[in-house]
Amino acid sequence: MKCDLICCTTCPSECQISVWQNDHEIVKIEGNKCKRGIRFAQKEMTDPVRTLTTTLIFRCGAKEISVPVKTSSPIELRNMKAAMQQIKTSRLDRPCKLGDVIIRNLAGSGVDLVACKTVKG
Repeated sequence: MKCDLICCTTCPSECQISVWQNDHEIVKIEGNKCKRGIRFAQKEMTDPVRTLTTTLIFRCGAKEISVPVKTSSPIELRNMKAAMQQIKTSRLDRPCKLGDVIIRNLAGSGVDLVACKTVKG
C-alpha cells in the first residue's frame, strides 16, 4: 500500500491529507477537517487540474510587451505542456480588454485563455 501526502487548497485550513492507495485505488483518506478535503484528495489523485497563468507576447508595431493571461477555468495537468506550447508560439496582434478571449479551446482542453489586463494598440 502506498501513502501520498497532499496539501488541500480548498479552504484556509490547508489540511495536510494522507491518501492511501492500493494499486491506484484509494483505500483511505485522512487528515481532512472538512468534506471538501475528501473531494479535493480524490480529484487530486485521479484527475488533477490547475488554473494556468502566464504571459503572452503582444505586438504593437515594432514594440513587444508581455500580457498576463490565464485559463478561464482549471485545465487538466496532463494538458499543461501542450497548452504552454500553444501559448509560446502564439502572438497577440490586436488590442484587448480584461477578460477578452485570446485563444479559444486552448490545446483542445475545452477551456479558453483570457486576458488579465487591458492592452491598447
